[in-house]
Amino acid sequence: MKKFVFGLMVFFVGFSSANAVQHGGLTVLGTGSEANGSDVYVGISPNANNCLYGGVYFLGDKQLNRVLSVALAAKISEKKVRIDYEKDAASGQCNGYGIYVE
Repeated sequence: MKKFVFGLMVFFVGFSSANAVQHGGLTVLGTGSEANGSDVYVGISPNANNCLYGGVYFLGDKQLNRVLSVALAAKISEKKVRIDYEKDAASGQCNGYGIYVE
């Protein structure tokens, strides 16, 4: 019985925590750095996965300058981007780990 309960717990924790998404054809609506200086926000359209506040956060990433550079280049040139992110099921916040101009 203990193994069954443990198996169910592992299943639900893995199922509910986050899901990885590669989302292309996005328009960058805006971008900026959070007040703490270690997070970058990229507003996206369409927001098909209903990310919290309509965008993707890049949290404490060592590549934040590159994230800002790619997002601003896409915004200025009006090019579409692909963003790789995970959506936290509990909070609805999307946390990015890759951004690419298409």
